[in-house]
Amino acid sequence: MKLAPRLFAFVMLIMLVFVGLLPVSAAASTSTIDSVSFDTASCILTVTWTAGSEGSSLLQIWDDGSMIGSSAALTAQTSTYQLYIPSAVVDDIGIYLVDFDTSFEFDSIDPYVIDTSNCLPPSSPSACISALPADTAIYTVPAGAPTFYAPSADTQLAFSLPAGTWYITEFDGDFAHVFIACGANLVWIPADSVQR
Repeated sequence: MKLAPRLFAFVMLIMLVFVGLLPVSAAASTSTIDSVSFDTASCILTVTWTAGSEGSSLLQIWDDGSMIGSSAALTAQTSTYQLYIPSAVVDDIGIYLVDFDTSFEFDSIDPYVIDTSNCLPPSSPSACISALPADTAIYTVPAGAPTFYAPSADTQLAFSLPAGTWYITEFDGDFAHVFIACGANLVWIPADSVQR
């Protein structure tokens, strides 16, 4: 009769070990696409996503088997990515959120249907500039500035913005959002580096 309690204890121990090997809270570790919008007037795609707690994630935008844009986010961080979509892009794209290291797919929207009939072709030199928000203005950054991928001091990038005049789409607290070039992500710089 003493065998039954020992067998029960052994089974319970095995179950505890098995449960301990399962992933800790899948909800906390999963990265998710929070919102997607496409402005047909400016031809700008805006994607907001949240990286999970277990590592950084990579947002990828695909068109007919070609990646046309990407952006990374660190652990447990919400980010917004904007991409100008020219008329050459077909009317449905794929939006994927994957693990930065393993390419494991967390979330996706495919197809995401857009209307690019009002967008300029990618060969047009004014395509990117005309797609910027209406209140975009040219400012001087006299001494250059460090760059950031979000309006936060802990998101610094590995390059600096050279001194010169730049299109700035918005100011957000202590930061300014700067357009660098067609096809490039906008970056943030300290607002006090901008001559106003």
